[in-house]
Amino acid sequence: MTPVTGVRNARHQAFLAEAGLDATPDGLDANVGRLLDAIRHHSWLHPLRCGRAGNWSPIWSGREPLAHNRTVLADLGVGRPLVGTISFTETADLSAGDVVHRPASVYRTGRLEMLELTTPVGMGDWLDLSHDVPRFVPWMWGVVDGRLVHLAHLHRASTRTQAPVPITFEAELVWHHEKRVREWLTRLWRSLPEGDADWLFARGVCRDGTATPLRMRYQKPLFELSIDDGRHWSVVGDADDLTRLCLLPYQVVASPDEAVALVRGAPEVVPLLSERLVKAVLGYLGVCGETAALSPGEPAAPSLVVEWVAPPRSKPGLRSAERVITVLALANRLPPLPFLTLPMTPMLLMPSTAAPGDAPAIALFLEALRARTGQAEQGGMEAARAAFQETLPKVSALYRSRFGGPVPAGQTGYARAIELPEVRALTLAQAGLAVATLLDAWRAP
Repeated sequence: MTPVTGVRNARHQAFLAEAGLDATPDGLDANVGRLLDAIRHHSWLHPLRCGRAGNWSPIWSGREPLAHNRTVLADLGVGRPLVGTISFTETADLSAGDVVHRPASVYRTGRLEMLELTTPVGMGDWLDLSHDVPRFVPWMWGVVDGRLVHLAHLHRASTRTQAPVPITFEAELVWHHEKRVREWLTRLWRSLPEGDADWLFARGVCRDGTATPLRMRYQKPLFELSIDDGRHWSVVGDADDLTRLCLLPYQVVASPDEAVALVRGAPEVVPLLSERLVKAVLGYLGVCGETAALSPGEPAAPSLVVEWVAPPRSKPGLRSAERVITVLALANRLPPLPFLTLPMTPMLLMPSTAAPGDAPAIALFLEALRARTGQAEQGGMEAARAAFQETLPKVSALYRSRFGGPVPAGQTGYARAIELPEVRALTLAQAGLAVATLLDAWRAP
């Protein structure tokens, strides 16, 4: 969990105090139930749960390992779904690309089938593409019942139809505020010193939808890019040209009627903005809630940006994120943008109506764990393992699949999460210990 910096707004501070997130530097001693109640009480706040475009119907059903997304968004009502389409398709052997949401596939007769992929090129041609490498979703069309359908538009429509809650699509939000975003980015590019600008970009996208390593440099007044580690450079243009190019994928996704023409006219390589820069832009657009005045006479402050995230596997790059936010703010005279990440671990622990017997079994484990650990402490993992061995909860295969067990077949109908009191009673640190214990115990061999 990341510490919150830059919070000057009284409303933000009130939320942090009510949620118990202001007591310790990392906030992991906060109580789960208190946090959930504070989010519900502060209706101006909409914490994000980010995902990617693709097949969400199993998630909305509540009957598959990623159902914790439904838990936070629909069943507990403490998150807002933000779906990104600046992503890549899965490969045929599911060894690369987005193998979770499978954007190059659709459900047919109860199972996912890959679509034939193509992209518009030249004056009126289409280039058929293989599934041997991941392909950039905004550049891709699939063949559905003999018709060409843009992948992002295909999944956007189905996700909105199936979702039990309103869906926000990242590209639509960015392009809806295109004028403001264009000004922010252009000022940012112009404020940079000459030299390396790689840290503000992710990678490049080629016309066949494949990704390529990217280097970017600024030699006033022009920007140049390289895809061969600096051996050769090509001119992108000035700050306005660079902004126009970086916003092209968002325009394609948000403008269905113009998508074919826009992709046909795309250059050989398009640079992708870094994820941290996009998150900063979204934060300043108020994606997590309303903006509020810092005090009378001062400019509006951005909403506190709160995001539910998977437990990190490594230490987050806070300095890098702060650097991006700082340069964007300084270039545009924007106020500080406070960020906060919350671990998804409590959502993973909530049992489901699909298997009512899970609730009492998991409750026994969590009660024993809470009694043994108290606050987060050294040796907590050993105490959690002991609690698990002592209670030996017998739970469903569906619950176990969240922690590495095989996914049970033949799941039908809809299920919702149960807001278990024993989960609410945990601290965030204890929830992390519980999830780590179950991952260790039930990981697939």
